[in-house]
Amino acid sequence: MADNITVRAHAYCTYFDSGYLPRALALFDSLQRHGDDSPIWVLALDDETADTLRALDRAGLHVITARDLEAAVPELAPLRAKRTRMEYYFTQTPLLMRYVLDVLGTPGSVAIYLDADLFFFDSPIRVLDALGEDRSASSSTVTRRSSRRSWRSTANTTSAG
Repeated sequence: MADNITVRAHAYCTYFDSGYLPRALALFDSLQRHGDDSPIWVLALDDETADTLRALDRAGLHVITARDLEAAVPELAPLRAKRTRMEYYFTQTPLLMRYVLDVLGTPGSVAIYLDADLFFFDSPIRVLDALGEDRSASSSTVTRRSSRRSWRSTANTTSAG
């Protein structure tokens, strides 16, 4: 786990492997470009991703591995053999969010899951505004939905554990 964690009202989390690394870096840049320097927690799904992100030594970027998450949630590791690779990845989403909230440890903190291939063209504060003043919801997801005609982002309140 990363040292010197800055506690913020919200933190972003995502996961990806080296195939999505360029897109995720664009996501990180788009957040910073619009003035959001909130912590970003990444579940690196392969060693290349973990090594590359750690080498960046980017402020506010916290890298964990599947082994880290499995150590924090012992019930997770046995599921690896019972699920496809993609099912196993999806299983980790709410656990990653819970992990981040537990590390932040501040009542009212919010973990926001972002698909690694998102890109912000405006301030992400719009997503936070969608949560409203009552931050009793502990987590939200922002995913990209596609159709032949349009791209749009949606925010959904979810249960993270």
